[in-house]
Amino acid sequence: MPQKTEAELKKSIKEGGLERLYFLYGEEKYLVRHYTALLVQKALGKHPSDFNYQSFHASDCSVDELAAAVEALPVFAERKCVRLLDLDAESLTAAELAKWKELLSDLPETTVLVISESTLDFDLKRSSKWKNMLGLLQQAGVTVECANRSGAALES
Repeated sequence: MPQKTEAELKKSIKEGGLERLYFLYGEEKYLVRHYTALLVQKALGKHPSDFNYQSFHASDCSVDELAAAVEALPVFAERKCVRLLDLDAESLTAAELAKWKELLSDLPETTVLVISESTLDFDLKRSSKWKNMLGLLQQAGVTVECANRSGAALES
């Protein structure tokens, strides 16, 4: 899927259904955290069950643990939500990248995976690993860059 703008993401959260994967990144960390929270709330509904929500930090979680969480079925609900904070493509080994490719190629319909770069920064122009990872994420779902806003955007 192509990259969405912040406005398109906002509209789809308000009006539409959910995709299987969202990747939120960019310089505006507040907006990354804000839209992550909105997506989690949209996925879980007004009365979420702790059984259907799992949150991981990439530094404390292996790809296998994440895959197990993503592939688990929801409990008494339509879907579940898995949130991953601060994925670092630079630190992935070739074996881990292969596991990521496998996971992203077959995401279950019952899970919404939200990957949020809430503190980690990266440079797409300088990092081939990040370019490759972003390409994989764009094929699997929605990617949104929360960039710094200009003066006109701040006024609206």
